[in-house]
Amino acid sequence: ACTVAGALRHFHPMRKTLFALLALVLVAACQHSDADKQTAPTAEPYDSAALHLAVMPVAECLPLYYAAERGMFQAAGIKVQLHTYTSQLECDTAYLHRSLDGGLADPLRMQALGKRSAAWMKVAEVKSPQCMVVNSALRLRSLDKLKGRTLAATRQSVEQAALLDLLHQGRLKEDDIYRPQINNPVLRTTMVMNGQVEGGVLAWPYVSVARAQGHKVLGTAGSQVPARCFVLVPGAKKADALRKAWQGVDRIRRQAIDSLHAGGAGAASHVLQTVYGVPQQVADTLRFP
Repeated sequence: ACTVAGALRHFHPMRKTLFALLALVLVAACQHSDADKQTAPTAEPYDSAALHLAVMPVAECLPLYYAAERGMFQAAGIKVQLHTYTSQLECDTAYLHRSLDGGLADPLRMQALGKRSAAWMKVAEVKSPQCMVVNSALRLRSLDKLKGRTLAATRQSVEQAALLDLLHQGRLKEDDIYRPQINNPVLRTTMVMNGQVEGGVLAWPYVSVARAQGHKVLGTAGSQVPARCFVLVPGAKKADALRKAWQGVDRIRRQAIDSLHAGGAGAASHVLQTVYGVPQQVADTLRFP
């Protein structure tokens, strides 16, 4: 019962901040409950010789999941272990604690972290278009109709930059909306589809999942929105050793991208179902962007 949509927009404007904060508290409770149901680290026995990478169920990480499932790393003699987290915040916490060798990162969160992320080494940029998706019950047709709506995103992130760009496209300002922070992309998608928020910033494959259930995509953020990246975090393993290990992983990652493109619709169906929670009838139709 973590419904925050609808009620907020009916309050007096002077109470906007108070009730927006209340929404964040309610949403945070939902997120902690949801995260508890998901397994964060890999179930494989820990291999100290492997490159340990933090990943999330987002488009940018699909080639790594796909390569691991298909045995592409093992066939190439490359030792890598993927650790799945539900949000960028959790990945960043792992990097700050030096418990992993690197993984997916957000340049805007790195900027916000300042000196704490200064040692992180960017090794690849990866980009997935960010879209504004609204619940079908609203019957909205354009971005300029979002004023006063409750729209979910992640703060200090690529998603936030996308949200601001989408609002600009609709000639709206940040203060024109209510913006609960939903860090988990799977939870954010579920809340949009269930009407717990009126809309949110989503990317592939979750845009396709929402669209398959009749929800509306109002727009796509522009190319000026920064790309996510993969980083390496020197710790027990030194920078040179990490770079050398990443070269092998990245070579297989790029081969996996080629394989996904060549495979066409449904090439990653099993990974999308088991890791991303995409229904089979949708996963079987999806092409890696």
